[in-house]
Amino acid sequence: ALLLAPVALLVEGAPDLAGWSWRAWLNVTYLGLVATAAGFVTYYIAVRFVGIQRTAPALGLVPIFAVLGAALLLGERLTLLHAAGGLLVVLGIVLPGWRSRRSKATPPPGG
Repeated sequence: ALLLAPVALLVEGAPDLAGWSWRAWLNVTYLGLVATAAGFVTYYIAVRFVGIQRTAPALGLVPIFAVLGAALLLGERLTLLHAAGGLLVVLGIVLPGWRSRRSKATPPPGG
């Protein structure tokens, strides 16, 4: 948040923090403590138990869960563009693993 603050100030100007409702503060607290902190803690625990090679592709799921969360919690409409983006993300996660498993299963030519 601190690294993005200068960009937000440039684009949006200074926010009126005193005018924020309790719901706005609750949302900011949730994003900081639950979504971000719990996400990172869970990720690092997964890295420790299953390794970085198996855990790193899960980072690609972040935008998918963000879009699904916006649809479920905020009532945002999902469009064909969201579906296409989600499909590309899933393919980007699945295809490299599928390709490496397939190359391990196929013996080299002449071998």
